[in-house]
Amino acid sequence: MLGNFDETVSVKDFLHHADTGIGTCAGLDGDAVFEDGVAYKATADGKVVVMKPEDGVAFGTVAKFDESVPAVELRGIADIEAMKKALAPYVEGNQNIFYMIKATGEFKTMHVRSCFASQKPYPTLSEVAKDQREFHFASTTSAATRPRAATFWACPPIT
Repeated sequence: MLGNFDETVSVKDFLHHADTGIGTCAGLDGDAVFEDGVAYKATADGKVVVMKPEDGVAFGTVAKFDESVPAVELRGIADIEAMKKALAPYVEGNQNIFYMIKATGEFKTMHVRSCFASQKPYPTLSEVAKDQREFHFASTTSAATRPRAATFWACPPIT
């Protein structure tokens, strides 16, 4: 990301085409989380607020989550490596497409991050990330912290 963080699409337009995903708010003013048709903004001060339809997004990746796909319950996932191993059989047939995985449940730990808003001329994303804020949550359940429900995007192979 080479420093263009102007609005490219409104929240309303994003949600017209999709209901789930991630993105960056215009001006790097927080991370955008789209879950179940609601847009949330997570800011560098640790706040999470519902976005307005007219709010802008600089870039993102969203999709219409297909609720007709059968749910698979995974248990005993202690870390990312265990998750990769558990998901491997589901992606081995076609490793050339993106998969969206919605994980809900209880999480022993959750590590999230966000950058402060920037002004033009925008720095590169790597420059902004040097001053990002990181937050660690313990004993988090997805139902209690809706925007932290964890939507994972993985492009196989998951290695």
